[in-house]
Amino acid sequence: MCYDPDAAPPAFSPALWPLAEAADLTLTSADGTEFAAFLARPEVATGVGVLVLPDNKGLSAFYRHTAARDAWDRLLAFLARAA
Repeated sequence: MCYDPDAAPPAFSPALWPLAEAADLTLTSADGTEFAAFLARPEVATGVGVLVLPDNKGLSAFYRHTAARDAWDRLLAFLARAA
């Protein structure tokens, strides 16, 4: 997906559900490799989740906003990239 550095994902509708959490994480695999990640969790979940895999720009604001937008739609959104 190509976008400008200051781009934001489109807002198709107003956010109807509050976020319970939106935070950066660092995950560590069994071999000690660290991964940067971002989790956006809705207050009221549907039981459905979305895994967002970013392009070479990494965990940019565009992908963080995309994950938060998914969470506003009551989906657990997880964004990960090797650090």
